[in-house]
Amino acid sequence: PILEILVYILDSALYFVKTTLTVFIKLTRALVIETYKQIKKLPHAHQRFVFITLVVFIVCIFVFRDKQEEFDAFDEPYFTEELTISEDITPENIREIIKEIKTEIEKREVVIKYGDTLVDILQTNEVNYNDIDAVLKALRKCYNPKKLAPGKKIEILFKDDNFVGLELGVSLEELCAVRRAEDDSFEAELYKKELVSEIIEKQAVIKSSLFQAGEEQGLPNSVLMEFIKMYSWDVDFVRDIRTNDSFTILYERFNDQEGNFVKNGNIIYTNMRLSGDNIPIYKYKGDYFKEDGRNIRKALLRTPINGARVSSSFGRRKHPVMGYSKLHGGIDFAAPRGTPIYAAGDGKIVNRGSDKYNGNMVKIKHNSTYITAYAHMNKFASNQKVGSRVKQGQIIGYVGTTGRSTGNHLHYEIQKNGKKVNPAKVKLPNKQSLEGDALKEFKITTFDIRKEMGMICTPSKKPKS
Repeated sequence: PILEILVYILDSALYFVKTTLTVFIKLTRALVIETYKQIKKLPHAHQRFVFITLVVFIVCIFVFRDKQEEFDAFDEPYFTEELTISEDITPENIREIIKEIKTEIEKREVVIKYGDTLVDILQTNEVNYNDIDAVLKALRKCYNPKKLAPGKKIEILFKDDNFVGLELGVSLEELCAVRRAEDDSFEAELYKKELVSEIIEKQAVIKSSLFQAGEEQGLPNSVLMEFIKMYSWDVDFVRDIRTNDSFTILYERFNDQEGNFVKNGNIIYTNMRLSGDNIPIYKYKGDYFKEDGRNIRKALLRTPINGARVSSSFGRRKHPVMGYSKLHGGIDFAAPRGTPIYAAGDGKIVNRGSDKYNGNMVKIKHNSTYITAYAHMNKFASNQKVGSRVKQGQIIGYVGTTGRSTGNHLHYEIQKNGKKVNPAKVKLPNKQSLEGDALKEFKITTFDIRKEMGMICTPSKKPKS
């Protein structure tokens, strides 16, 4: 048994020496190549200096190598005790240890740079042409290699210095893995990454602007924009916000198994305190509701465009082209040409065409009461026509200055029972609110959130389900 143990130890030691030498040779080769590249970048005078220094160094090695014997006299053995073998070690144990060493997978991480291709990357890592061809064919099952973008990471896998596969992220939540099969072919599989969620709380007091307050608290832009969208139904972010108003946001954040950030999730709860009044909003079954169960979303958007300013309000005005006063039956939003225009609500397109006054215009009938109109578009959205049904927030066109217009803008109208009304002031109905059992379940959800945040300071009964 002792002889067999020693044989396995020797086998393991030889494997270790072989692996170490291989790594050392590769590192030395890479170092020499990189050093040569750096020297080539130097001015000619500096290159000559480096060459002369290298020659002197080599000469010194040959001159002083005979002095080695004098130094050898000072060498001492490092180990003086006899090697003993533990009684707990058995041939089976050593077999398992050697098996673990030999089956360990080496992962080489590569970050894609501009101009890189998967073929180039695999060739640089000494993967043969047959394996590269087989990997590309297998990879197409879950990812198009031509879509490699700078910054994407690839892990190339080796076992005993032999290429056995690769892994690359298809999205934030998906991983494409290519593995060598027993018959030396390659198979690709798409995996869902296991993400771990956590709830993040951010609180801020507004001193100068909402954006600055959020930035100072490290609030991600995507979460802040979603927060603004949730309150845009009822809050005028230009006129309603005052110094020392505040807000609180609870949102999801997703990390991978190693704790690395992957993405931000939905807002769970938020509250704005404006001039002393609280406006809480709760997430419930994929939508957002006020504390009494009313849906925060209105049937129609007051502003069907992002990042625009009001250039002309509803009411009588002097027409900028005709020169006389008349009723301006909508609101004009000035915005750069090509800015997307959104459907203000669910409905059916009843007019989609062009005339000399309104230019390119779309009309949407939402129900028996409301119709909205969008004029002076640069162009219409594709794949839509009269009779097409659209959803709230769906793009229907792009800002322009067609028709009787003096600049790029959207003219937006709301017609209620055939009469033009002021989009900024008309009282719009909410989307369907919660009732019955759904409302009771929602009340329990809001109670649990408030309790978790310490907002319930006095004894209170939990709502009955």
